[in-house]
Amino acid sequence: MYAELSPSAERICQAAILHFSEHHYASASLNEIAVAAGIRKASLYAHFKNKDELYLAAFNRALAVELEHVQQCFAETPASQLGFHYCQSLATRYTQAPTLRFMLLAAYIQPASLKVALDEGYEDYLQLLRDRFSAALVTAHPALVPHPSLITQFSTAYLGIVDSLHVKLVYTNGQEFQGRLAALEMLLITSLQHTLHSL
Repeated sequence: MYAELSPSAERICQAAILHFSEHHYASASLNEIAVAAGIRKASLYAHFKNKDELYLAAFNRALAVELEHVQQCFAETPASQLGFHYCQSLATRYTQAPTLRFMLLAAYIQPASLKVALDEGYEDYLQLLRDRFSAALVTAHPALVPHPSLITQFSTAYLGIVDSLHVKLVYTNGQEFQGRLAALEMLLITSLQHTLHSL
């Protein structure tokens, strides 16, 4: 997913992930990142030619961590949970994992110069969620297999829930997160049960 870097460049990336998770692109300081990485700012430029290059390298590493988290959430829970273990993990993870904070900040509040690359990375993340949800859905409810349009509709609804929860985290720091999650989960499950009953 991303280019191999020297140990020094990787250390800079890790410092950048933490810094960018706390600061918007425009207010981020390359000098502070260099200090956190234990180097001089001039040495940072020996690895990354500008802020854009460092931001994108750090984003790709944060994205890889979060893609792995999605895989684990779906692998470690029964298909019957339909991806809600992932949703329930978000609020705590947002406070504890700078990779998630940075990824979401980069996805929703983007530097214009990197919009295309950041959008592509975030879409990869959403596609993985869609794929894992769809797989869990048909495993838990095989009656849906002959109805691909229904699988698509429920997968799209699931991504709508994820997007709504991500927005709560980015713009309200998770206020009323649990209430929103409970309401959206109830709506999806109720709709699914109604659909299955009518098949």
